[in-house]
Amino acid sequence: VFNNMAGSPDLQTGWGYGAWIVTDSRVILFDTGNDGKILLENLKKLKLDPKQVDAVVISHAHWDHVGGLADFLKAAREGTPVYVPAGALEELRDQFPGARFTPVDDTLQIAPGVWTTGQMVYKGRDTRIFEQALVVNTTKGLVVVTGCSHPGIAAIVEQAHRMFPQIPIHLAGGGFHMMRQTDAQIMETVNAVKALGVEHVSPSHCTGDRAVELFREAWGEDFLDLSLGSRFEVGKK
Repeated sequence: VFNNMAGSPDLQTGWGYGAWIVTDSRVILFDTGNDGKILLENLKKLKLDPKQVDAVVISHAHWDHVGGLADFLKAAREGTPVYVPAGALEELRDQFPGARFTPVDDTLQIAPGVWTTGQMVYKGRDTRIFEQALVVNTTKGLVVVTGCSHPGIAAIVEQAHRMFPQIPIHLAGGGFHMMRQTDAQIMETVNAVKALGVEHVSPSHCTGDRAVELFREAWGEDFLDLSLGSRFEVGKK
């Protein structure tokens, strides 16, 4: 519902990411892009009602994932819970004082069959980024939904595998944050994700064109395009 990678011509692109996730019993919005007006307009065109959302999950505190939160919460049901990495709670609380935040540290089930990986940490020279991803248990296997994968997409997939070691990982999709990496660095990640048995991949948002191309080559027909307006149905009979 929000992406900088253009898809449906009826929807407006913006830098960032947002996914509308529907399970048998819940509707979850994962990230909100960088602009609430664009997000709400896209939802309107897709005939998706913000008041349907049972919970919002924020992957991390960067502007291109939380920028639409304030406008969305005004349109959503009052008191809609917002799950955020515990390390980002103070920063986000200052930005969105009216939000009903639930800090996430360890793995947590937020709805039947839907888990957060728990808080993972990317440590750079001058910064730390607290990030979480979603793991949805379907009849086809696990679906891993990522925001930017600052801790590394392979590390996130490994965490999902640790959570459910007996269940195959059917799909990993979202931002993989590999825009500035060399081919050798990208291929190291491609091979690591392959080794973890991921059946399908859908890199998007901040992955970078070259990385998307190399993932596409490695997965072939099991590569799935993820752009603005893309719809996936997983595990339906």
